[in-house]
Amino acid sequence: QMLPQFTQQIMCEQSLEEEGCHRDAAWIESAQCTKYSVTVYGLLEDGIPATCFIFQGGFQFPHFYCSYEVLAELGLPTVHHSQVDQLTTGPSLLQLLNTSTHHWQGIHQDHMIVVCGGDVLFLKHTHVTDCHELDDLLLSLSPRATGSTQLNMCTHLASDHAAVR
Repeated sequence: QMLPQFTQQIMCEQSLEEEGCHRDAAWIESAQCTKYSVTVYGLLEDGIPATCFIFQGGFQFPHFYCSYEVLAELGLPTVHHSQVDQLTTGPSLLQLLNTSTHHWQGIHQDHMIVVCGGDVLFLKHTHVTDCHELDDLLLSLSPRATGSTQLNMCTHLASDHAAVR
């Protein structure tokens, strides 16, 4: 038979360990949210800059759905969940930019996109023809543009070596 003071000590240690586990789980979940964020630009009108929203939750990585909530947040046309039968029978009012081919592709609400961490998606209403500053935005987000600003210790080694001499 254990004395009450020892059982109380064991209970305290177990509760502290459980709190630590909850804190660690919350930290891991927060790290996953920042790691698996998706930036979505929505083009609503001709000649008007895109609206932008960063989504960190509400999807199971790597599957990002263009759900009612996502489209409503961007102000794009949506069909409420109560009218689900209109999702696939009606004409598509949305287009997704294929960044590798630079062509717009029609999609329906609840379309699933496989994303990588930090991906950027471009959605627009089908009637939008003048995508204001889209070329500048694509250029600023291209790997060549971002790659030139990142530090690379292998670049200019010959000139650095010559400068040290």
